[in-house]
Amino acid sequence: MQKDHDDMARAALERALSHDQLVQGFTTQAEDQKHEADNLRQALHKLDQKLSETRAHCEMLVAEHRRAKVIGRATQARQAVGPDQDHALGRLKSRVRIKSAENAAAQEVLLPESLEDRFQTLESEDKIEVLLNEIKSRQATQA
Repeated sequence: MQKDHDDMARAALERALSHDQLVQGFTTQAEDQKHEADNLRQALHKLDQKLSETRAHCEMLVAEHRRAKVIGRATQARQAVGPDQDHALGRLKSRVRIKSAENAAAQEVLLPESLEDRFQTLESEDKIEVLLNEIKSRQATQA
């Protein structure tokens, strides 16, 4: 303006105003972008939480499925065994008891000690008792 170039001064002022408007526009745009980035971060955090919950739910469903399969197999095994198997097991136990009783009876029969031997043992025990009592009575009379 000092050199009488008003048109150049005017152009410089227009350019300065234009730059100020651009700065304001970019500032507004930067703030909008910052808010948008914050919103996207929050949405991402919510999605991460939802993903974690979904994974936990899936793990529970898998565990429940495995449990159901095991229970199904156990039920099938029980059905395969059925009441007939319980009856057969009872018969087997009965046979084992009978065989055990037979073995005990055979062992008793095969004992080397006979009835005669038992009587002799009783008689010898009686003789020993009589002799022991005699010795005690002699010692009592001597004392």
